[in-house]
Amino acid sequence: MTDGKRFLNDLSASLDHARSDVMAAWEGTYLEQQPMKRTILVVDDDNDILNALSLRLEATGYDVVTASDGANGLDAALAQHPDLILMDICMPQGNGLSVLDSLQSLKQDQVPVIFLTAFPLRSLKQEALNLGAVAVFEKPYDFPQLRLAIEHVLGGGPSTAPRGAPVPARPKSPHSPPLVLIVEDDSRITRSLALRLRAKGYMALTAPDGVDGLRLAVAHRPDLIVMDVWTPVSTGLSAAQHLRAIGLGEIPVIFMSASKADALRRQAFEAGAIAFFEKPYDSDELIETIEESLRHPRTQTLAA
Repeated sequence: MTDGKRFLNDLSASLDHARSDVMAAWEGTYLEQQPMKRTILVVDDDNDILNALSLRLEATGYDVVTASDGANGLDAALAQHPDLILMDICMPQGNGLSVLDSLQSLKQDQVPVIFLTAFPLRSLKQEALNLGAVAVFEKPYDFPQLRLAIEHVLGGGPSTAPRGAPVPARPKSPHSPPLVLIVEDDSRITRSLALRLRAKGYMALTAPDGVDGLRLAVAHRPDLIVMDVWTPVSTGLSAAQHLRAIGLGEIPVIFMSASKADALRRQAFEAGAIAFFEKPYDSDELIETIEESLRHPRTQTLAA
């Protein structure tokens, strides 16, 4: 073989090798960038609930892994590395609380856990939350609300990003103004309050009832919510409870109501309110309370 032919053969082989390397790198990058379905592990000893929930989650677009008791649930969590775990609390062979405790001991506590339980005990719910659960739902649960909680915890739908990739929340910068959500069925109050907030430099979103308010809260993660107690479709108290159930209980809520009943005020604070205003309210005082609440989150304020 002449030197010229040898040179051409070597060059051709080098080009083929380089082309293979480029294609492999491109395919690897392409595959890494493809959205992957998120995996949810469902752990429940009730086969009817297990099957029904699995079917609804799969229909929504998630990959689902199931286990019928705590021991198998722990094994599945360690083997499958799910993005989220939905788990009953009271089960044979290791209850849900002990499974979560074991996951934390094994340094697997980055997997969020939502508990499902048929026992409406406040102490049990508080124990689950103290242990690290992101939410607790009572059976029979409302699937649309459970789905909202799942989307909130995962930061999106079933396949919004490659597994393990961070999912952006509502964009915030040091210069972006706080967002206040107003949930009120009286359009005059809504317009007036929104105008005053915008004049103060805040962003304002409005919703005419508790259901739309809940939807906007999940979608936009406001910094504070001003909400009427009595709204059509769903009351403000119910909406606030749903916010806590789906993991958005850190958003401060100020309630308004035309009622002067002390029991209603007490229920509002039990639902997580940081302040309560009776209508007709003092607009300046409400704005001051909003500003103070945004400067010092979670500071409870009593307002007349």
